[in-house]
Amino acid sequence: MRAGLMSSTLVLFWAFFFPMVKANVQKNEYQTSAPNYSKHTYAIIERQSELIEVGLTNIGRYTPIAQAFVGEDVIQIQVQHLLNNLEYDRDAAFRIVVLMRILLFSHNTKSSQQKFMNTQIMDKLQSIPFWITPGESTRVYWTENQQSIWLSSAWLLYEYCGIIYDNEIYMEENPGKEQEASSSSVLSSTKLKQRLIHYLQMKTEFGFMEYFSSVYLPYTLSGLLNLVDFCQDEEIRTLAVDATIKLLDTILLVTNDRGCFFAASGKNYVNFYLQNNKAITGTIWLLTGLDSSTDNDEGAAIARSFDIGTAFLATSSLDVTSIVDRYYKTITNNDGNGMVVVDTSIDIKPSLADSLDYNTNISKVDRIMFQWSMGGYFHPDLADDTQWLLNSYDLWHHGEFQDFTAFDSLPSRLETLGSKALASITRSSVITGRTVNIFRFGQIVLSSVQNFYPGRLGYEVYPVVATTGTVAIWLQSGRVEPDWSDRPDSPSQAHLPYIEQKRNVALVMYNPNNDIDLIQSFIPDIPYGVDDFEVALRWPGSAGEDGNSIFDEELDSGRWKIGREGDGYIAVARHCLDVIHGIPACLDENQLWGIVVGNSAMYGSFDAFVDKIQNESSYESSYSWNFWTRTNTFEGTIGFDGIQISHRWQY
Repeated sequence: MRAGLMSSTLVLFWAFFFPMVKANVQKNEYQTSAPNYSKHTYAIIERQSELIEVGLTNIGRYTPIAQAFVGEDVIQIQVQHLLNNLEYDRDAAFRIVVLMRILLFSHNTKSSQQKFMNTQIMDKLQSIPFWITPGESTRVYWTENQQSIWLSSAWLLYEYCGIIYDNEIYMEENPGKEQEASSSSVLSSTKLKQRLIHYLQMKTEFGFMEYFSSVYLPYTLSGLLNLVDFCQDEEIRTLAVDATIKLLDTILLVTNDRGCFFAASGKNYVNFYLQNNKAITGTIWLLTGLDSSTDNDEGAAIARSFDIGTAFLATSSLDVTSIVDRYYKTITNNDGNGMVVVDTSIDIKPSLADSLDYNTNISKVDRIMFQWSMGGYFHPDLADDTQWLLNSYDLWHHGEFQDFTAFDSLPSRLETLGSKALASITRSSVITGRTVNIFRFGQIVLSSVQNFYPGRLGYEVYPVVATTGTVAIWLQSGRVEPDWSDRPDSPSQAHLPYIEQKRNVALVMYNPNNDIDLIQSFIPDIPYGVDDFEVALRWPGSAGEDGNSIFDEELDSGRWKIGREGDGYIAVARHCLDVIHGIPACLDENQLWGIVVGNSAMYGSFDAFVDKIQNESSYESSYSWNFWTRTNTFEGTIGFDGIQISHRWQY
């Protein structure tokens, strides 16, 4: 079977029998029906086969998934790596989702060796609670991506093995018996199902809160695909299919015609902008066949890696042809000869207020878990809930909350007051309730989060990102490091900008809140001084990288920094002409920046684009103080190609 996976002569076999092969392996009566074949179907199947072969031949963390999928005994040492010290891993869910897929693909194995390994997997999984428990100090249960895994895995363990390890349900059904909860076993499945359905309904109704996260979306996908491929409950599986399709549509929404994924995000890390993330890149390649690095062996290997995203999607029965068909309609027009402009916006839901209404009819613990998944930790409207759970479950010593122990000794009403007083750090952790504007045309993409808590601390958010094809360009506040990769993952922004984007033009204004310097005294161990108000431009090829520009042409013209990559153009209006460690950056507290993207279809040659920037753009900022009203006013304007954006910031 292995030798045939890469054989092009078996493409037709896979096209017609792929779902049946999977059904036989999975023993799942709720398999996706035969795919709706389009011109993309056979190419997708062939790429799935290629990735499975990569997984079988290049031994790695996800190889056991490919082996279990084709019916081979999995490599014992690889499974042992997944099991070792699993119960002490903060991100245990990321390994559990792999173990679950191995277990379920080989559930009906006749191999004594595989049965032995499955027993080892089950023994380990049964020692780990699948939801928050009192005294938890290590594992994370409250992020959107990890909830996808914990909730799907708990339900599938119940369906296939008839057991539930869920201490929160036990405590709710047996009040006052916290001690017994730590060793409880079989419980009612009703509330477990209700919790999972609630999670899935939030995704199908509102979408994903960790929007455009190249770090976390592949993990969310993995939990959903386990439900798609193995869940026996038709209601749950239908919701999982709908949520998965929505997630994949979301990924492709900001994917350019080079197959690159660089977008503004509420939860991401700097290194995932400095280079392509193979989990996302591989998923995009599997779906679309687009690979920005086909002329580069290393880049092609990234796109064809068997990773968290591709390992699950390549072995899934989900019919993705409609997703790919929709995407290609946004890439080329009907005759296939011209590009299509995507100029749209999406609302990141639910808002904080909507979530409080939506989560009314679930348990208090579940409600708080879902509030935390949207970043609602010490927000003034949620501080009482957070303190209650941290106290009730003795979570102050959990690694995720040690920085906030200043709240530990506060009475509830004082904690809420403290949360309001420190609003510059407590409100901006909420990543929903905002709008993302997206402009995509061929290989260029500009995306930004509109009016996202300007002046406040940014945790893992990247509020404005552009790409000219294969690299990301963005602005970031905080101490400038010689190497971009040395910046902390969180907080990612010392202070967030006001952003307004219209089509291919974005106005970006920085003005840190006056109380931002209180943060250092409140969280002494914060990774870097949040009173470092610098704003830096990540311009490919500048200091801290390899020194070689990705741009085919680039120049400075006054405050404009302009570059071309192939047919993609970008121009950035800088607040100043200073550099720090060789990186374009400015030190002023009040700063105005602007970003314009374009391409040859919009503006003709690069010279014509440069000429238009030099002669037809406007850029102006001013600052004033009103003695009588005791208010400062910071105003900014940027104009280009008939687009005029202005903002008046009073404080």
